Amino acid sequence: VSRLEHLKKGQDLLLEAVARIKGQVTIDFIGEGTSLDYLKAKANKLKIENYVHFLGKKTQKYISEHLSNYDLFVQPSRWEGFGLTVAEAMAARLPVLVSEGQGPAINGNINDLKEKIEYIISHYDTAIQKAENALKYVCNTYDVSITANKYLKEYSKIKP
Repeated sequence: VSRLEHLKKGQDLLLEAVARIKGQVTIDFIGEGTSLDYLKAKANKLKIENYVHFLGKKTQKYISEHLSNYDLFVQPSRWEGFGLTVAEAMAARLPVLVSEGQGPAINGNINDLKEKIEYIISHYDTAIQKAENALKYVCNTYDVSITANKYLKEYSKIKP
């Protein structure tokens, strides 16, 4: 779920990783962007076009109704800020694959990405448990009422 801008968002890295584990996973890309033709051509070149679906831009309602139907959310960004889509995936009880460190970024290591996907596949019960914990975290951290109360608390510290 993202703009299709592979130089930043790293969708090409995910295609490369999936090509190395062909047949074990499929990818749905939700979004539009200048890299659509590039990514389609790359999927064809890697001979994984049967495992990759480009769903185009979808409404927020569609995403919230369908995100929980997936098994894994991968944010393969080379660099990224907060990553709202990651929080949305966590709220949908999805296992999420991002790199450690500053923002959700895979750091361009295709083998590492492939191995982590395979690890999640083979340890899916653990991934689901982590997704449950992530749901609690995102609800306790980013729920609008909690965020608003935190802002109010900080504003109350300001002396007129």
